[in-house]
Amino acid sequence: MEPDDPKVDALVDAVVGRIAHNLDRVAAQKGWSLRKVSRVTGVNSQSIHNIRNAKANPTMRTIVLLAEGLGVDVVDLLRVSKREG
Repeated sequence: MEPDDPKVDALVDAVVGRIAHNLDRVAAQKGWSLRKVSRVTGVNSQSIHNIRNAKANPTMRTIVLLAEGLGVDVVDLLRVSKREG
């Protein structure tokens, strides 16, 4: 794959979508609002909103902050659940 290959963009979009889905899932399991996720992780609420709405590509630092604050491994934010296939 070349850097400007549309397949790369599609893959990045899929990964960001996976992070957004898992962020929502873990927050819901904990009963946390996204405002609380922001407070606990140190990631500002606008950034979280943009990730959730596929308007931002989170940095590795942001992904690590989210995972640490949520109490999950980074891979848990990237993982496809067994139910989803």
